[in-house]
Amino acid sequence: MLIDSYECEYIGAMMDKPNAIHHFDHESLIERSLKKYVLQDGQKTYDGYEFIDSKDNRFVQTSDVLVGLLSDYFHFTDTMVLERSGSMPHLSEEQKNGISMLRDVMATSERISPYFQKHTCPQSFMDYRYKFLEISDHQIIK
Repeated sequence: MLIDSYECEYIGAMMDKPNAIHHFDHESLIERSLKKYVLQDGQKTYDGYEFIDSKDNRFVQTSDVLVGLLSDYFHFTDTMVLERSGSMPHLSEEQKNGISMLRDVMATSERISPYFQKHTCPQSFMDYRYKFLEISDHQIIK
């Protein structure tokens, strides 16, 4: 087992921005895990977070869709890294346009806040993900 729990990611987000209200997607394992801790902000118990069921919140639903798309994209590029494939696959115009739009969404979110994207993978994977976004964009005929 490589990672037992992602609770440290949740705690880290709260520690980085203790004055923010953190809305997390409902994750029963994380919720139970966090109950083991008494989170404090100075002398005061920290309660600036809540877990939300995505069925009840359109923003969490939208986030789930984007995370699903990113997961598929990252699986695609990470597989190429693991297989040590140096060449770019041939992409249809529709795929190229989709990847270009994904790149724009990722760039916009990073400009707004570095907290919109949290990566927990090796740097070599991240390098290839961004390389693929750049190369795919240059292949698009506009």
